[in-house]
This record gives sequence, structure tokens and C-alpha cells, in this order.
Amino acid sequence: MQSFFGKYKDVCLTLIAAEELRVPMPLASLLRDRLLSLLAQDGEKFDWSAVAWLAAKDAGLVDRRE
Repeated sequence: MQSFFGKYKDVCLTLIAAEELRVPMPLASLLRDRLLSLLAQDGEKFDWSAVAWLAAKDAGLVDRRE
């Protein structure tokens, strides 16, 4: 199973390739920012569902202490 940092790295490499080809990938940029936010919060222990959890937290739908 790939680490969460590995997933972040893959998205970053995708964005680098897209930039070289001049292909916009706005959702990949958003995903990179979300993954970086999760990594800053001890993200190595998270899985992909944490991206949805972070969106709910930012929207005020989840208690920030959870």
C-alpha cells in the first residue's frame, strides 16, 4: 500500500507533466493542496477518505477536535 506522501508525490509529478504539456488540471491542483494540508496534520496515518473529511471539516460540518 502506498504511503500518503507517495500519493502526494504522484499528484505533484502529474502536475509537473501537465505543465510541461500546457494542460490545465485544476482538480489535480486542488487535490495537491488538500493532500499537503493533510500531511501537515500527521497525514501519514490517513487514507483517501481523509480528503472528504478535510472538506467537511473546512465547511464546518465536522467538529475540529475530532
